[in-house]
Amino acid sequence: MSDKTVKELAEMVKIPLERFLEQLKAAGISAFAPDDLIDEEGRVKLLAHLRKRHGKVEGDEESPKKITLKRRQVTELKQSTAPGVAIKTVNVEVRKKKTYIKRSDSELTAEQKEIEHAKQALADQQQQIASEESERLKHEQSIKELQEESRRKAALAAEKPETKAENVTDTEPAQNAVKVDTAPVEPAKAEAKAET
Repeated sequence: MSDKTVKELAEMVKIPLERFLEQLKAAGISAFAPDDLIDEEGRVKLLAHLRKRHGKVEGDEESPKKITLKRRQVTELKQSTAPGVAIKTVNVEVRKKKTYIKRSDSELTAEQKEIEHAKQALADQQQQIASEESERLKHEQSIKELQEESRRKAALAAEKPETKAENVTDTEPAQNAVKVDTAPVEPAKAEAKAET
C-alpha cells in the first residue's frame, strides 16, 4: 500500500527519472527500473543518504537554531471629540516580535557548571552559618551556666551570713542564761564557805 514505484516517487519530488535512479543507486537501494517498488524503509534510507550528501546532520533538521515569532494585532478604538460631533474610529496596530535561540550543548554544560558551582558555594556557606550558629549557642549555654553558678554561689553566700547572725543571736541568750545560772551558784558557794 505505502510502496510506490520509482516513477511515482520521481514525479512526487519533481526531479527527472534518470537522476532519481542515480540517487537510488548511490544510496544503495536496489531499484533499477521505473516500475520497481520502493517501500517505506527504502525511502527513509534514501532521505538519510541525501541529507548526509548535502551536508545536513540528522540533529540539525530536527530543530532550528533560532526561531522568531511575530505577532500583529489590530484593534479599533472609537473616540468622541465633543458631544454631538461624529465619533472618530482610530485603528491601533500592535506588533510584537520575540526571538528564541536554541543554545548549543557546550553553552549548556558551561551554564550547568556555573550552576553547580553556585550550588556548592551556597551549600558551603549554609554549612558555615550552621556551624557558627551551633558555636554561638554553645557559647550562650556556657554563659548561662556560669551565670546560674554565680547566682547559686551568691545565694549560698547570702544564706551563710543569715545563719551566722542566727547563731550569734542564739549564743547571746545562752551566755546570758549561763550568767544567770552561774550567778546564783556563786552565792551558794559563798554561803557554803561561810558555813564551813
